[in-house]
Amino acid sequence: MKLSPILVVDTETTSLSPSEGKLIEIAVAVYDVDHGGVLETFASLVREAAPPANAAESVNRISIGLLEQAPMIEYVQQQIRCLAPNAEIVVAHNAAFDRAWVKDVFPSLYAKRWICTMHDVPWQCKPELDTRISLVQLLLAHGLGVAHAHRAAVDVESITRLFNRVAETAPMTGINVRGLLLSALSKKARLISLAPFDEKDKVRACGFTWNPEKRVWQKTVFADKAAQAAASLAFKTRIESVEVEP
Repeated sequence: MKLSPILVVDTETTSLSPSEGKLIEIAVAVYDVDHGGVLETFASLVREAAPPANAAESVNRISIGLLEQAPMIEYVQQQIRCLAPNAEIVVAHNAAFDRAWVKDVFPSLYAKRWICTMHDVPWQCKPELDTRISLVQLLLAHGLGVAHAHRAAVDVESITRLFNRVAETAPMTGINVRGLLLSALSKKARLISLAPFDEKDKVRACGFTWNPEKRVWQKTVFADKAAQAAASLAFKTRIESVEVEP
């Protein structure tokens, strides 16, 4: 599998579920893994035939007024298709969420191999692969400043800054971006929670995240540690192998 360049992606939406809301912003960066840098970026609000009634303004500061002036979805789709069409890997933080939202709108992105920087990448600051960690926590752990703005371009830039820092410190740490991504691509398993939905707080506390596409609480682990991880939980799970999905 071709490892460079990769596409770093983030989205902003009006809901946690694609069946209940709209995708209203997307940002993409083309990142060269071997030379440690961003080649090209694109970010845009997205307008369909009519703006959504709820823009989730209290969360992302994207108002209905902004969406009424946003580029039409067809223009944004064209721009996304032109970004590194031969790139085979998409990277996102909590990738299951973003991948679910691009499925119908940006199918070319959806079809690629996805890596999740929250669950797949074995960051040096994470004690276990499946430890839930925010972008803010990752930035601070790598000595990087934090820009707090719930906009897609900011989160994409945060991920590329993390990769840049890994590249900069590789001579001292022995850890490089290519190595992190290769580890992230190694064989995984997914634990699917079988706990009742009203126990979601307990499930979330164990590092599970909500997959809006499959409507399940899930947790990704290395395949050779899946049985041990499942046995350590106080609720039942189902173990699934992970092939090409995040």
